[in-house]
Amino acid sequence: MGKKQKYKYNRKQEIIINIVSAIMVIMAVLVIVINILPDDDKSLEVAKPADTTGEEKISQKEIGGISVNDMTGTEPEGESEQITEEEGNNVTESAANNSETATEDMVTEPSVTVKEYDNVSCGRLEETKYVSSDYFDNTLFLGDSRTVALSSNGFIKSQNTFAVNGISHVTFLTQQFTDSVTGVTGDIYSIVKQRKPDRIYVALGVNGVAYIDKNTFLDKYEQLIDGLMKASPESRIIIQCILPVNEENYTGGNPNLNNKNIDAMNAELLNLAERKEIYYLDLSYILKNENNSLASIYDNGDGLHFSFTGYSAVYDGICRHGVD
Repeated sequence: MGKKQKYKYNRKQEIIINIVSAIMVIMAVLVIVINILPDDDKSLEVAKPADTTGEEKISQKEIGGISVNDMTGTEPEGESEQITEEEGNNVTESAANNSETATEDMVTEPSVTVKEYDNVSCGRLEETKYVSSDYFDNTLFLGDSRTVALSSNGFIKSQNTFAVNGISHVTFLTQQFTDSVTGVTGDIYSIVKQRKPDRIYVALGVNGVAYIDKNTFLDKYEQLIDGLMKASPESRIIIQCILPVNEENYTGGNPNLNNKNIDAMNAELLNLAERKEIYYLDLSYILKNENNSLASIYDNGDGLHFSFTGYSAVYDGICRHGVD
């Protein structure tokens, strides 16, 4: 073989060796990159915002023995990365729907049963956390047909309800009741004296606004409150505001029963509560629409009484204004 041809073969071998070497280098680089990538992912996972803000820790607490995750529909820790965008939107929507009942507990001490409501000493009640399950065990409700409906719809206990359809607070002063708990028959003072309730809710006045002059209305209302305070000095007495009507649907035919007169009398009842150093519960804002009228969703059709949704809203309002 000539020298020229031998050189040509050596040159080919050198090129092949260089190509093989380059391929091996590329493969080695790929192997190194593949080995490095998982470590980078782990480092990114450790740096999730939830670990630095503490929000993930809060979301794992329990409210009344129920996990917050169970309440909002979120997945357990460790599976959160598998939630799709659509599922994430559903979780956010679910959490928003539960915010009214859970948010306050989540930011304080959710595992502790709170029975101190931090309310005012007297006068207009402030909104509090939802009352405990035993709050109404020794609480009496005095009222008219609206209170009767609260009981018949199952929101308050019948044995704690002393109410009569169509009654005014003037007639209530001498109305005779029979207490199924103590067996006492007599006026409301006799029953209160025996029961010694923790709280007494007085929801009277809507019938009085329509038919009784202002001075008589207030004198008789004060007489009722004085009698309750004397019968059970330790009881917390709460005057509930006269709730609104829907004047357009009102079928009673009395022009005096309107929201302007109701609002004016409620201002007087607030003043009475402050003078007597008892409580005043304003729930009107829950039921009214932008026209200062009972919203149609809460009206059962006669402009005076409420739908089931309306009574549910009233009960919910009572539960959100706790009194020790």
